[in-house]
Amino acid sequence: MNIKPLIAATPFTQLRFRHYQIHHLLLPYALYTLSVIPIYLFFIVSDFHHIHVDLWLVITVKILLSLGCVLILLLLRNRAPQYLELGEFVLVFSVFASLTYVAQLAMIFGDEHYQSAGLLALVYVGSLSRMAFNKAFMLLTLMLLTHLALISSEKISQDFANAVDNLTLFIAVYFVAVIGCLRRWSESQKSFLKFTKIRNQQLALRKNQQFLSKQNQTDPLTRVRSRTFFKQNTLSIKSYLT
Repeated sequence: MNIKPLIAATPFTQLRFRHYQIHHLLLPYALYTLSVIPIYLFFIVSDFHHIHVDLWLVITVKILLSLGCVLILLLLRNRAPQYLELGEFVLVFSVFASLTYVAQLAMIFGDEHYQSAGLLALVYVGSLSRMAFNKAFMLLTLMLLTHLALISSEKISQDFANAVDNLTLFIAVYFVAVIGCLRRWSESQKSFLKFTKIRNQQLALRKNQQFLSKQNQTDPLTRVRSRTFFKQNTLSIKSYLT
């Protein structure tokens, strides 16, 4: 099915698609977004091995950040679902930024094997997220640039070979996630077009049923109510007359 008509759709059609996106894509999958939190907290186990200074500060920040993200996401889901995309964007990037910060701390202590945790955020966006493609692409690109600026630039000066391997893996996952988001967005648009087509057919069928019902209860020549109408509405007519 061609999705080009949707790209150049009228404002009303775009508004309908936005409503479809919120109530059929974002809300049903909103709780899946919370899967980021337990995975994120699981890295506390690794923090004990990689972080030797301010460990309890790192753990406290992770727990408070997780609780805050969960509360905000649940509040948006129940009170303001139109901002679910924004909430998911902030949640995922906050998790990624926290993992990047911990990776920087590990590098300060000479640990060069804790800088790939942020890949999980990219994998999540490419596989589980239901954000629009433009927002998902923006988030993925922002995470890639953050990794380049804060991790790769430092690793290159310390261990060039390891830095190249890490960066190559990160860029590969980035492109896979982008392709996954594009494919999912295309399927969402196709699903909306099918939903709209079925909805229009249902409305047309209901209109035809009402028309046929009216014809069945009205004499075609005199336009007076027929015997069928009086048989179907005998009780109503009697109660009205009495």
